[in-house]
Amino acid sequence: MLREGIAIFTSGKGGAGKTPFALLLSILLRRMGLNVLTLDYNSLNPDLYEIFKRFLIERPELITHVDGERLPYPLVLAECRVSGGGKLWSVARVGKYRYIPYPPYAIFDTILKLKQHLKEPFFAIVDTNLNIPAFNISLNEAFESSKAVLNEFTKVYFFHIWSPGSFRKGSTPISSSIEVSEIEQIRSTIMNYSQRRVDLFGREGENIIHIITPRLFEEIKPESLGARLKFILKRLFGREAEVSTIPIMNIAKFMSSDLYTALGTAYERSLRLLKIRDLQLIREKFNEVANQLMSTYRNFAVEVNPADIEVVFFMFMARELYDDATNTLPLNAIIVPFMVKKLVNFVDSMLMSNILDEESILEREGPVAKIFELWISKVLLSNKI
Repeated sequence: MLREGIAIFTSGKGGAGKTPFALLLSILLRRMGLNVLTLDYNSLNPDLYEIFKRFLIERPELITHVDGERLPYPLVLAECRVSGGGKLWSVARVGKYRYIPYPPYAIFDTILKLKQHLKEPFFAIVDTNLNIPAFNISLNEAFESSKAVLNEFTKVYFFHIWSPGSFRKGSTPISSSIEVSEIEQIRSTIMNYSQRRVDLFGREGENIIHIITPRLFEEIKPESLGARLKFILKRLFGREAEVSTIPIMNIAKFMSSDLYTALGTAYERSLRLLKIRDLQLIREKFNEVANQLMSTYRNFAVEVNPADIEVVFFMFMARELYDDATNTLPLNAIIVPFMVKKLVNFVDSMLMSNILDEESILEREGPVAKIFELWISKVLLSNKI
């Protein structure tokens, strides 16, 4: 059984859901029997540790040295109050150091030091305010840190949350070698490591777990879509809105058992992995879709309901990723058809509480938690990636 690994949450946009998803993965893995260590490496909004402080057993431990070696910054380690399953530790930098942007590879050095300190196996969940290209640093220290962490943790994943803007980023009316898309920058990062035989992201980006969600905090109902959006969707996808929203979901049922069954089947049958070159081709298609929109409605991006942009992007990505012929999804893609209203201001609501427990957090994340649990059991803990 998988006992150790690292999951680093990244995105090209703030507020994409990194902290709620990191929190969710931490709780689910621990409840499935793994020891979990969370590391808050978000220098803008270090909230993950603040949330887990509500689970404290005793006074947090201050760590300045490990085996006689001084750390570059002091750490605070809290053991959390949990029952059943594995242990849970939460770690953050102390005081002002929490807000200082250290180089990304310092994440690996910190995790290795914590493993020396705890002397127990764990799966590390890292919340960041970073995008994957931030790791594209051609310094020997970066590559050596990556090699060292891969020697200790054979499984290292980057959970990357996509948004319409970050997916299309880099497109300009006038072609320029200076303007490079976000996907191209991610590809450059992968190649930089692969050329040095450091498969931090996998040789072709297969260690990146792509999270696709429309970030709509309600059920998508066809009758709620405006006439213009219905026309756009039919023109772009050649289908009525009723059947084009997502091919594995009966939209008339609120996150029905049909959806979970279809998702489970899609992962069980699948041997597919989404690679960076696949993503480049999907982006080219998405740019064609966006250009069609702009040619039909020149002011679409300015005048449209923001939710409509999310719907178009999500429906496009769902159609591209889901294979109708085999009823499969890529193993390294997690599709969340919609969020739930309780995730609006999710982090703020968590920080308002003095005491938290896992049950209340899982209840708040609702159907999203069930989808993550399904992916963990069918893919991650089944060693399919």
